[in-house]
Amino acid sequence: MNKIISSIYSHIQDEESKAIFSNRLLYNVTNDERYLQTMIKESCVYNEFLARFEKSKEKKAIFGAGILGEWFYEIFKDVDSFKIECFIDNKKSGNCKGIPIVPLEAYKEQLKTSTIIICSWLYHEEQYEQLLGLGVLKENMIDVVEVVHQIWNERQYFDLPEFNALRTEQEVFIDGGCFNGQNSIRFQEWCNGTYQKIYAFEPDDKNYENCKITFEESLERGTYELFNCGLGEEKKVLKFKSDNNAGSKFTDSGENSIEVVCLDGLVKEKVSFIKFDIEGAECDAIQGAKALIQEYKPKLAICVYHKPEDIWEIPQLLLKYNPDYKFYFRHYSINEWETVLYAI
Repeated sequence: MNKIISSIYSHIQDEESKAIFSNRLLYNVTNDERYLQTMIKESCVYNEFLARFEKSKEKKAIFGAGILGEWFYEIFKDVDSFKIECFIDNKKSGNCKGIPIVPLEAYKEQLKTSTIIICSWLYHEEQYEQLLGLGVLKENMIDVVEVVHQIWNERQYFDLPEFNALRTEQEVFIDGGCFNGQNSIRFQEWCNGTYQKIYAFEPDDKNYENCKITFEESLERGTYELFNCGLGEEKKVLKFKSDNNAGSKFTDSGENSIEVVCLDGLVKEKVSFIKFDIEGAECDAIQGAKALIQEYKPKLAICVYHKPEDIWEIPQLLLKYNPDYKFYFRHYSINEWETVLYAI
C-alpha cells in the first residue's frame, strides 16, 4: 500500500493537489473530520466564501441551526472576517456551538444592518424568500448552497489551467454521467464552440429526457451522441436506482434494469477529454476505456469521492494504463462531495 500511495504522490504536480490528496486519503481511512475540514480549506469554495466575508457587513448571523449551519460554522469559526452574533432558526431554540439561537422575529431589527448566511440544504430557497419579505437586500445575504452550486456549474471539470494549453480544435469529449446536459454545454464553452464530437451518457430516464432538451436547444445536430445507458468494464445489464437529484446509481436494490456499455469499441474517434462522475462506477468505466486511454492519453476529470478507496484505486489504475500521467486534485464543496482528479 505504501508503494501505491508513494507512486501516486510522485505524480502530483502542485502543492494544492498534494494537500487535497493527503487529507482526502487520511479522511477516507480514519473518518476523522479534521482532515476533511483541512481539505476543504484548500479548495476554491473556501476561498470564495472568504472573499464574500471580506465584502460583507461586520455583523453576521447564520440562518439555520441544523447540520449544515453547524458544519459551516466549524469550518470558518477561526476566520477573522467571520464573526457570528447568533444562529437564527424558525424551529430551534437554545444554543448551537455555544452561540445563542434566536427566532427570526427576534432578530428582525438587526436584519438590515447584518449579513445573513443562509445554511440549509433543503430550505434555503424558502429562507431566502423569508428574508426578502422582511426587506433584507440580496447583497446582504450569502446563500451557502447557491454559492456551492454556482461553483459546480462554472468551474468543476474545466477550471484546470493546464488543460487550456492542451485544447485543440478537434476535441472529442466523453461526458460520463451528464445528468442535465450542462457539463457538455460547459465543454462547448470551454473549447469556444470548436470541437469534433460529444459522447454523452446518462442512465437515468428522467435525466436523459432533460439532456435531450438541453442538447437540442444548445448543440448543433451531428456534433453529439446521447446514450440512455451507463458505462462500465463490459456490456451488461445492471440494477439501477433513480434519484430525483444527481445521485442515481447502480445497486442491487435498484428498481430498474439499465444497459451498461464500455467505451472501447463504441467510440471510434481520437478521444481527447474524458469526464466521469458516475456515482461509484468510475473504476469500471475506466477499465472499459482502457484501450482509448492507452492509445490517445486523453485529458481526464474523474470524481474520486464516491467510495473511500477511489482516492487511491482510480489513480493507481490510470498509472497502470499510462505511467506518464500527471495528476492534479481539486475539491468543489464544503463537505465530502466533489473531489476531482485531473490527469494530463
